[in-house]
Amino acid sequence: GIMNANTKQISGNGSVVVAPASTFYTANANGLNTTGSITSFVKTLSDSATYVYTGTVAQTTGGLPSPLKGKVIIYNNSSLNVSTNKVITAPGSFIVKSGAVVTFGSGLTTNTYSISGTGNFVAESGSTLIITSSNGISVPTLVDTLGCIRLTGTRSFASGVNYNFTKNDGTSISRFGTSFGTEITGINNLTINNPVGSLMNSSNVSVNGTLALVAGKLTTGTYKITAAAVTKTDTSWVIGNLEKPEIGRAHV
Repeated sequence: GIMNANTKQISGNGSVVVAPASTFYTANANGLNTTGSITSFVKTLSDSATYVYTGTVAQTTGGLPSPLKGKVIIYNNSSLNVSTNKVITAPGSFIVKSGAVVTFGSGLTTNTYSISGTGNFVAESGSTLIITSSNGISVPTLVDTLGCIRLTGTRSFASGVNYNFTKNDGTSISRFGTSFGTEITGINNLTINNPVGSLMNSSNVSVNGTLALVAGKLTTGTYKITAAAVTKTDTSWVIGNLEKPEIGRAHV
């Protein structure tokens, strides 16, 4: 079955069951937690159901079953905040739809959370991932799994995804991670927002849209970053190799 709670609450002293293979839609800011869409005395959320976040204000993953072998689908264009570590197991999937925004942690604080497990990950073109881990997005290996997206199933990053490296714990740099240049071969917009600094640690990076330098230095090391457009503040700059293609000039 399908239930769309929208921004409303289901309350009372009775029971609410979200059954296996069913779909539950929530636009409530508090998601599925005790003050969110379902506040009934007895609440049973299946780990095989599909949970869809459709809010237009920031939402949280609080109350989402974990581990989950169903699906999480995000349409929220304000932000879904992954507020605790979550586990998605096969055949489950975490899907970020076009226009949706996901923040792994609370963004501008020291809180950093991840999604892990044997499930799948999809980021559609036009979606935005706000990365708070010092290890960015990294390819899982047999030795270790790092970064905000630790799922080991099928992983798909469309070429039109926006990436935002945001952190301000005062001590840790933001490394891009080993997914760049391997799983991630195209970037729409890229935002650098860590006063301590950010580091390209795996490959050259090409930004098809805008490189937004908000806070902290971006160190390219032995790599090069190419951007169609660049915006910056007085507190952010590039150390290393930055290339901005010239438009309208013929090359012979």
